[in-house]
Amino acid sequence: MEMKLISVCVVVILQLLSCRRAEGLSSCKAIKESNPDAVSGVYTISAANAPNQTQAYCEMGIDKGGYTFLNSGQLQFLTNDDLQSMFTDKSSFLMRLKKCDNHQPYIVLKQLAQYSGIPLMLGLNHYTDYNKPINADLLGGPYLYFGFLNAAQSKSYNVQGLSANGKDYAYTTCGHNGDNHFALFTNNKESPPTDIHLGVPFPLVDQVLGSAINNPSKRAMGEDYFYFMETHFADCGWYTQTDSRLDSHCIISAAIGFR
Repeated sequence: MEMKLISVCVVVILQLLSCRRAEGLSSCKAIKESNPDAVSGVYTISAANAPNQTQAYCEMGIDKGGYTFLNSGQLQFLTNDDLQSMFTDKSSFLMRLKKCDNHQPYIVLKQLAQYSGIPLMLGLNHYTDYNKPINADLLGGPYLYFGFLNAAQSKSYNVQGLSANGKDYAYTTCGHNGDNHFALFTNNKESPPTDIHLGVPFPLVDQVLGSAINNPSKRAMGEDYFYFMETHFADCGWYTQTDSRLDSHCIISAAIGFR
């Protein structure tokens, strides 16, 4: 009986240690600012005005830390307003890729250097001023939208693209489509995604994804923080998504954090 009680206590302690609480703090950036020595891991945060607390993975090391990754199973309990209260640094995103070799390399995503003054956009089922994700009607919500140049800006600028891990990947547009985004889908209904551009090579996105760096600690996030991803930079840029067309990169799914 005594050994059984000890075992139960050990399990309870491990559960408490595996999810840290951050009372009154609404993002991993806020946690990092409150405690510079905070370590990476799962935290319970309280989004402003949200009725429920939210589980997030906080990356506290890469790129000075403070990146919030949202649990895909809890996205349905948040609103776009909740998301905006967490998103205060509009200069960068942090992508983590889940690969079939069990590595989770990262890419710090920013605007091209020449557009560094233009803030990034983040939305929950929301893309106002930007173009709708191709898979939005097929996979439904909830989904996260990460925008770079908005539709009007992307029609005005001839050179587009992004910065990945400190290097600019740019192309000259050949049209006025206006797509400049990543989108992460929970795909709760297990619906098939689009087959658009299946088999079409896009060398520039291969370079972007190929720039991913393995994190030195090899620390990994849980499955619930990864999503089905599409990325679309038009025209003459790229379109791709995390299905069979990405086999050459061995990518299964993706996560993007913000701060």
